[in-house]
Order: sequence, then C-alpha cells, then structure tokens
Amino acid sequence: MKTFVKLNGVTKRGKTKVREHGEEWIVMGTRDKVLFNTVNRNWLDLESTLTGNRRWVHPTADIDFVVS
Repeated sequence: MKTFVKLNGVTKRGKTKVREHGEEWIVMGTRDKVLFNTVNRNWLDLESTLTGNRRWVHPTADIDFVVS
C-alpha cells in the first residue's frame, strides 16, 4: 500500500519546489542517514505524483518543508 504525504513550502526554495512539483508526494522509502545533513533518523524518500521528481525530506526537522 502506498503512503501519501502533503508538502507545504516554508522557505522560498520549498515554496518553489511545491509550485513546480505539486503538494502530493508518495513515500518510496526511508533512511536513517543522508550525506547532505547531520540530522539522523526517519528521512523520507519522496516522489512527486505530478512530475515524478524525487527528494529526501525530513518529516519534523526539514528547513524547507512541513510534512503532513
């Protein structure tokens, strides 16, 4: 079963990404660590339902997005 989340942009960068790729994203997987950030645990690998773009987003500590 696929899990869907909604992204809301907080920063200018986040708002631009939501405008370009949509608010609804599919959770493709999770990872405890990513190379570009020191916050560990629960990173979400998301894919846009609109464009297929993928990105890593932290559900509680992301500076660009609020995940709901």
